[in-house]
Amino acid sequence: MPWNWNGLGETGYVFFPNECYNVECHLNVILHGCMNGNEMIGKSLVINSGFAEYAVTNKMILLFPQAEFHYRKNFAGCWDYAHGPPSAKVYGDDDEDELFYTNKGVQNRAIKNMIEIL
Repeated sequence: MPWNWNGLGETGYVFFPNECYNVECHLNVILHGCMNGNEMIGKSLVINSGFAEYAVTNKMILLFPQAEFHYRKNFAGCWDYAHGPPSAKVYGDDDEDELFYTNKGVQNRAIKNMIEIL
């Protein structure tokens, strides 16, 4: 694991309904809860949550970025676990830790980049 581990999973998911190839659709970003990332429950949130069915009927593209599980740093696979127990620092840098709630935080920048690509 790199020193600058940021808590982002390597794999994320996009649900892009066929209807959205022909008409403009809105984008909805879904951040899973703790213990609900793909490392914990696989694709269950993406497939079995009902989000996909709702997206089809409401012309929405869904982005499911994933937070990464780590047995010491993020044992529940939560987003922004740096603000959880004091012993669990995700970013390893207090300056980065404070940036989570801004557009300059590593996780927020990554999600913003994903949105811009879509």
